[in-house]
Parts: sequence; C-alpha cells; structure tokens
Amino acid sequence: LVELLLLVRGRSAMASGVASMTVDDAATEMKVVVDNGGGGVAGGGVGESAVVARSRRAMVAEERIARDEWDLEAWQSLVADAQTRKFSSDDPPAPDYERFLKQFPTAARLWKIYAEHSRKELVKGVTGEEALHEGKARVRDIFDRGTRFCPTSVELWRSYTDFTRHYIGRPEAAALYEQALTSSGLDLSAHVIWTDYRDFLASAQDLDDAAKRQMVRKIYERMMRMPINNLDAIWREYEEFENLGGNRDLARGKLQENNGRYVASRAEARARKTRRENLSSNALAVPPGTSARDDEQARQWKKFLAAERSNPHTLDQKDLGDRVTHAFECALAVLYRYPDAWCEAARYQLDLGRVENAVSLLHRGIEALPASELLTFEIASLEESRKNKETARAFFEQLINTNPSALAYIQFMRFLRRCDSVEASRKMFTRARKDIRNVSYHVYVAAALMEFQLNREPKVARNIFELGLKTFPESIQFALEYIDFLWNNNEDSYLRVIFERVLSRLPAVPETTLVWNRFVQYEQTFGDATSFEATLRRCKDAMGDGYARSWTDVCLDRYRFRDLLPMALDETHGPAVTERRSGATSSLTNVGRSSKNSRSKESDRDRDRQTDVSTAPRGAPSMQLGDLFIRLFNTVPLSGPPTDVNFVLNLLHMTPTAFQYCPAFRDGGGSSGGAPSGASGGGPGTNTATGSKRKRNEGSVSHTTSEPGADIFKTRQAQRQQGKFR
Repeated sequence: LVELLLLVRGRSAMASGVASMTVDDAATEMKVVVDNGGGGVAGGGVGESAVVARSRRAMVAEERIARDEWDLEAWQSLVADAQTRKFSSDDPPAPDYERFLKQFPTAARLWKIYAEHSRKELVKGVTGEEALHEGKARVRDIFDRGTRFCPTSVELWRSYTDFTRHYIGRPEAAALYEQALTSSGLDLSAHVIWTDYRDFLASAQDLDDAAKRQMVRKIYERMMRMPINNLDAIWREYEEFENLGGNRDLARGKLQENNGRYVASRAEARARKTRRENLSSNALAVPPGTSARDDEQARQWKKFLAAERSNPHTLDQKDLGDRVTHAFECALAVLYRYPDAWCEAARYQLDLGRVENAVSLLHRGIEALPASELLTFEIASLEESRKNKETARAFFEQLINTNPSALAYIQFMRFLRRCDSVEASRKMFTRARKDIRNVSYHVYVAAALMEFQLNREPKVARNIFELGLKTFPESIQFALEYIDFLWNNNEDSYLRVIFERVLSRLPAVPETTLVWNRFVQYEQTFGDATSFEATLRRCKDAMGDGYARSWTDVCLDRYRFRDLLPMALDETHGPAVTERRSGATSSLTNVGRSSKNSRSKESDRDRDRQTDVSTAPRGAPSMQLGDLFIRLFNTVPLSGPPTDVNFVLNLLHMTPTAFQYCPAFRDGGGSSGGAPSGASGGGPGTNTATGSKRKRNEGSVSHTTSEPGADIFKTRQAQRQQGKFR
C-alpha cells in the first residue's frame, strides 16, 4: 500500500509540473545526471558529472523531501530503496544513508541497518588484506558514530559487539561489552546484552574453570541490581549456576545475598515497564510542532522523566542519579530537536555535581541545534562560571554568525560588559546597529539601560534613546520605553517635548492610544486642570472612535488614590463600575508598561488591593457570564494539579452576593457538592426546604446561615481585609 501511495503521489506531482515523466517511465529505472560539484554522492571530482541509475521510488522520495524536509514517509522510502542497492553499484546506498542520518542522527535502527549492510558487503565482496582492513574500519566508524548519537540503543550495541567479536578480537570485544553495559545496561531490554556478555566470558579459552566461574558470578551479581526484563529466567539460571558449583554452603550464601536485590530489581522493572507503555524509543526525532502525534510523544516522555525523578522506588542518591540519567538519554533520542530537553538534562547533571557530564550534554545539544539561543546562553553561562571566558565568547560568536537576533546581540553585550570591558560592550552595540535586518528596538533599549544602570552614564543612555527614536520613529513600544525612562528619572520638562514629538509621528492606529493615555496620565500628574482637559480633548480628537472610554471612567481614574475611590461602587451600574467589580484593569493607569515604571507598578498593586464587594447593590443587575468568569479565574489556582470541577462550582457560591445575580449562575451555576443551585435552593429568589430568601436592607443583601458557602465567604472576606488571603 505504501508503494502504491508513493506511486500515485509521484504521478500527481509530475502531473502538476514537478517533473516530466510518462506513466511507462515510472515503472522503469531512470537515468538522471547528478552534478557532483562540492562533494556529490556519486563520486568523481569537483564539477564532474556522472550518470547514475535511480529507482522510481528514490526519485519520488527525493521530490517529496525537496518540498518538505520533515516528510517522514519520504525519508523512510528513500532508505528502503537504499537497502536494495549494493555499495559497489553505480548508485551506492551510502549517500542516502548518510543523508538520512544527518537529518535523524538518533535513528538507532537505521545506524544498525547501515552498519550491517556495509558488513554484509564486507563479507561477500571484499578481497585482499588492505581492502578488508578498510572495510572493517568503515563498519567500525559507522558503529562508533551510531553509538555516540544513540548511547542507550541495545540493539545497536548488540550488533556492534557481535561484529567486534567476530572480526576484531576478544580483548576489544570485552572492552566494548563493558562500554555497552555502561551506556545501556539499565535499559529494560538490556538483558540480551548481559546474557551475551555472560556467555562470552564463559566461552573464554585462555582461562581455567575457576577464573571463568568467578567472572560469570560477578556478571550475575551485577544483573541482580539491574531493573531489566526476563529477571525471573536469569535468576533460575543463576540458581542452577551456583548449585552446580560443588560448594553448597557458598551457593546458599550467594543466593541468599542476591535474592533481595533480585526481588527489588524485578519490582522496579515491572513498574518502569508500566510507566513506559506509551513511549516509543524508535520514533524519529523531529522539531516541536511537526505533528500532533510527535508532540504527544514529547509530552509522554516529559511525564516519564518527571516520574523517574520523583524516586518512586526510594533509591539511594547514586542509583537514582544513574537511572534518571539513563532516562534522559532515552528521552533525548526522541526529543533531540527540543532545546528544553537538553537544558533539563544538563541541569540535572549539575544538580548531581557532575559538571563534565552537563558540559558534554550542552555541547551535544548545540550540535543538534546550532541556532538555539537557549542552549547557547546556557553553555556560555556554564563556561563563564568555570572561568572559560574565551570558550563562552566563541559560543556567542557562533550564534551571531548562525542565527543573528536582537536577543543574541543583547546577551552578548551583557556578557562582554561582565567579562571584558565597557568598550567591548559598546563595540558590540555598534556592530549590532549595522545588522539592520536582525536588530529590533530592543537592542537600543538594552544598551541604554546598561549605560544608565551599570555604567552610570545617564547622558549616554539618553543619547542612545534619541538614536533609537530616529531609527524607529513609528515604534509605539520604543516610544513607551523612552517615555518610561524619562518619567522614572523625573525629566518631566523634556518629557512633554518627547510626547509632542512622538505623537506627531505615530500613525493613527488603535495602539497609539497607549501613548495618548500615557500623555493624559502625565498631565494628571504634572500638569493642572486646564492642561489635563486640553490633552484629553486632543486625545479624543486624534483617536476619534478609537478612544471609547466613558467620562465616569476617566473621572474615577483621575481622582482616585490607591484603593480610595471618589464614588461607592453601588452608586451606579455603569460599565466602568462593572469592570471594577469583575477585576478588570483601568485602561488609563495600566498602559502596558508597568514592568519598567515604578508608578505603573504601584497602580497595578493598588488594583490588586481593592476590597471585594460583599453585598449586592440595590436593584442588582443581571451580570454577564464573562464578568463572572473573570472574577472566578482570579481565584482558581494557576499552578499545581488540574482543579477539581466541584472546587470550581463551590467557588461560584463563595463569591460575593452581587455575582450570584448572574443569570447563568441562578439557572444552575453550581452549588456545594457540585449540585445545581436550583436543586439546593441556594439561588436568589428560591423558596425550598433547604434554601432561604435573600433579605434586602438599605441596599445590602444578607445571607441566612443555611445559604451554601455563606460562612466560608465571610471567613475569606475577613482574611482578605487582614491581608492573609489574596
């Protein structure tokens, strides 16, 4: 079916003009001219051309890969075709193998197929001592590269040890077995390598029986500590091995000594097998977002890592570290293109005190993702902490050359300011300014703040802001950054000049309202009533329908101080008051720049301190469901395990009375225990056995003790007023 699908897709592609081929040509092998300039795959000198026979399947796969480099079916079709060709043919398979493994370097099965294909050619077609030596070296090189990228692949290590045992020699094979067990011995399927190694040692011809028995016993004892599959069968073989030794006392002692380890390892293996049920160790490593299936695999692997790190088997620190390290290596074979996976793995090694392992992981991560800013910053920071400043600098240079960006320049400037000099940092800023395509206003802001905060050069900082204003005259965000800088430095006289200059250049788009709001706030703070009114009129004239704030809203923001308002919230039912009840923020005081403005930060905190309304207004309006959810989501925890639905439903009853006038709540928004409010009698206006009517007295609504959540709500209100509950 796959072949048929590829054939149909190939014909469709050719029908659309991708290539000119007839249906008859599709059933035959084609002759294509491959230009080998720059080291092509067909052999020959630079600039030469060679006629290479390519199968129809390979041609279709090539076309699909050219359109989508992450087309997994096309890649698999390409290597399936490569397996049918000989290394000595006009179209050798090695280039296709190499292309595939460059794209998917953690595909352990393909490394194994590639090496065994080459080994097969070595056995059948190579004659002569020199050619045989070169063939062996080629196969060993494939295995070495494969095990470097796939250190936990049991089947790859097993194939490698088998090749070494038959073609290289016993000493090399013994060393390779130890290396394989160090890398993959904790894998569930590693029992095959352990038993292979046991049989390999038992077959030694140059040792007496006592020495061989001692080595085999050590292998058995090591296996008893490993959470691997097939431990029951291995234990029975171990019992037989000890009982045949002739020394019953020794056998009884050894079996008793290792029985506890065997039982614990078997339980751990079974639990780990359950945790790995949804994981695929042979999935091809693709970038995040390639497909929903691959993203789900990534989530499952991260869930597995979290479970392993929780130490479910109460292991000691060393054993836990070894198992989690192995789990990270298994996960990285699939999450090879995920920068956060490399960072987490390296950080775990640092937590264990294994600094060299962390450095190695980050180097491998950079090799996998050379354009990753996160990994570059991590390895540079680690090298900086180890006093390897030149190495860290080289990583920054590599990133700038590979993936220049505003953030890369900013971090490089900060690094040079820390580790080199002020002048070096300024030179990097000058270099960044010349890279017009990759630099945004953020570089100017970062350079200015460095001059102001670190170098104590406010004049230089202001000059950089002025330069940025000329470079980004229509950037609203940069204008706000400059305004915040001047505001925080109390340069109110020059600030008015900047407002006039900026507003004369900015386009009449909705985002410009942010600057106008800032101007109005400036006049409110530094001006008088006349200037405030004039600026507000200018704002309305300039923005037209884009400025939709009511006069009440403006007045409330103009005359308030912290949580002191010029009007009680139950004196009107206008939109502005509704926003405050629901927790919405003011569009005047929250202009989107509070992260760097101390005054805006205070305004944000002031809004957080506003007291919740605990009584319903006279003639309480029917609130919108969206208003209720805004307030509700301010209460629901944003971290930890998913919130239980009954907890959310109970929150509805624990909200102030005014919010219970929401029609959606009254018609069944929930009650204590998750029952609809109509069923429990808790809604307003009900008259059931468990409910009670609400009593209005001078604009307030009081609860009877039978109302669901009333006592809890009163307790929470008291906690809020005392500052104990937010």
